[in-house]
Amino acid sequence: MNTKSMIRTFAFAGVAILSTFLAIASNYFTKPARTDGEGDYGRDFNPDFTDAGKATSMRVVAWDEATATSRLFAVEYKDGWKIPSFHDYPADGKDQLSKAAVSVIGLKRGSLATRYKTDHERLGVIDPLDEENPSTKGRGKRITLSERELALADFIVGNKVEGSEDKVYLRKFGEDKVYKVAARFDVSTKFADWAETDLLKASGSDITRLRAVRPIINADKEHEGDETVELTRDKFGDPWKLADLDEATEELKSADIDGMVTTLDDLRLVGVRPRPAFQGKPILNADLKVNLPKELRSNPQVIAEVKRVLLRDLGEKGFEIGLDEEGQTQIVSKEGDLSAGTKDGVLYRLTFGGVFSGTEQEIEIGSSADDKSDNKGKKKSGSKEKSEDQKKSRYLIVRVSFDEKLLPPPPTEPTKPIPPPGVEPLDDPKDDADPKKEAADKSDDAPKKGQKKPEPKSEETKDSDKPAEEKKKDADEAAGAKGEDTVAANQEDKKQEDKKDEAAKPDKDDPKKPAEEKQDDKKKAEKKDDAPADKPKTDADDAKPAEPKKDLKAEYVEAVKRYDAEKGRFVGETHAYAAKVAAGKQKVQELNDRFADWYYVISNDSFDKLRLSRTDLVKAKEKKPEEKNDGDKKDGDDPDKPSTKEEKKPAEKKEADKTDGEKKEGDDAAKPATKEEKPADKKEPEKKETENPADDK
Repeated sequence: MNTKSMIRTFAFAGVAILSTFLAIASNYFTKPARTDGEGDYGRDFNPDFTDAGKATSMRVVAWDEATATSRLFAVEYKDGWKIPSFHDYPADGKDQLSKAAVSVIGLKRGSLATRYKTDHERLGVIDPLDEENPSTKGRGKRITLSERELALADFIVGNKVEGSEDKVYLRKFGEDKVYKVAARFDVSTKFADWAETDLLKASGSDITRLRAVRPIINADKEHEGDETVELTRDKFGDPWKLADLDEATEELKSADIDGMVTTLDDLRLVGVRPRPAFQGKPILNADLKVNLPKELRSNPQVIAEVKRVLLRDLGEKGFEIGLDEEGQTQIVSKEGDLSAGTKDGVLYRLTFGGVFSGTEQEIEIGSSADDKSDNKGKKKSGSKEKSEDQKKSRYLIVRVSFDEKLLPPPPTEPTKPIPPPGVEPLDDPKDDADPKKEAADKSDDAPKKGQKKPEPKSEETKDSDKPAEEKKKDADEAAGAKGEDTVAANQEDKKQEDKKDEAAKPDKDDPKKPAEEKQDDKKKAEKKDDAPADKPKTDADDAKPAEPKKDLKAEYVEAVKRYDAEKGRFVGETHAYAAKVAAGKQKVQELNDRFADWYYVISNDSFDKLRLSRTDLVKAKEKKPEEKNDGDKKDGDDPDKPSTKEEKKPAEKKEADKTDGEKKEGDDAAKPATKEEKPADKKEPEKKETENPADDK
């Protein structure tokens, strides 16, 4: 092989190698970006975040293109769940945060959308907190979940993927790559979704008292007094009552009162503001009294500064400092207040402040004038909002106290029965229930051998316990103790009385009596049978079986049993009542701890439904059309009905027109019946008897 051939062969080989290298390089640098099958496709965004319970804080930053500002919402656990972006207001954030964490755990990378930063604006994944990027468009929502200071998940959610319902563009914070991810993030930045918006936590069915107080302001803006309206009811379902209601001419507007109760039941807060503070501590306590440390109360400079801060803050919210009926300092408002009492003894007092308008963010957290950033001369966040987006709201202060008068009456202790004379009081049931004492009593009561049974303590008890035969025997013995002569005399008198009774009895079978005397005796017997019923009865006729004597001891024992049962119920009801009082006071304490540091914001619509005067709640009673009764109708009102006079005429007859029979019957009917009148069959024997006065004798 010559030299030229070798050179030619090496030249071809070099060209082939160079061509292959150029082809590989060209393919590497010119091939399109892969959307599937990338090396990190299907990998977790946050492989170390597997336990939702680890998250102790969450921050969500959203971007508002209309105002070109970012909106921050954060929740964290710091002596309880708090919302730092809403003045550290307490949050019910545990469940919400768990939902957000679950939607992030296991989040996997999808197909790669781009690896270049220049595409971030188009895909909407610019960090809303990126101050170096001048663009006001294409900013996404940044979600960060952390465990204390360690970020567990931090990413920016962009626009929706075109032609997809569940995919969005997503990039992890600190990376430029953007992925298409099928995910729905259950994350809310609304205050109402994280805070307890049921302000009072009171059920309308529990409300039994409403008391509205409205100041009366004259044309010169002077306070002339208060208008007070108080409504009460015993329980749910009963009609409401107004103390000074004239039921003859007035009636309550039940629908408006029910509207007040419903509004209180569902009263929602839409925003919060912290109450004024001095050196980081609230100036006012739960009772709206100035609460300062002892070392500061004697410092006049501190008192002056506190007063200045307090008056300025209250004035901005529509409140003023006034005096109550006892001369104590209190917070008052020209809009008045409303008290609502529940059957649990909880008394809510709502003091209404001033009205203001603002956007949703300004209502929830306050206007930008309150932000530190506004001191730098920036425009207000709501300056670009349309007028129709402005909503009216109202400031509100809530206080709670316990009023035992709102509870049902406490149970009444039963009266212990008093033993009647001659009956010993029963032992205390507690002592009777002692088995040791019962055994000792039994052993003491049992008679021992050779000993007589012990005598009862009371003679009266002894007599009452004896049977009737023993009592009679004792009486006879007592009579014998007085003397035999007295007993004999008594027995002789008794025999004489028995003889008189036998002599007084009619002797019908005596053959010695003449027939005339027997006939007279027969007439006397008939006269006795026909005697009037009102003839006084003899002692023998009145003799009836004696009623059984009341057993006073048995009645007393039954009364004690009833007392013991009632006392047991009383003890149980007393414990239940005490538990109800304790529960009411505990609820008041919890509510005051919640309300103490805050002004609340409610919608103006709710305020209008709650601030009702007497004229709003009372209306004139409608007069029903008068219906004439039959007795109220005058003669001649009904042409089809004859007059009263005409009705009486047929019944009235002149004396001359009466027949003899009619006169006699009418005269007899007019006479009142006398007691002496007797039936005809009883009058005839009386005539026969009067004909023979000797027989009567």
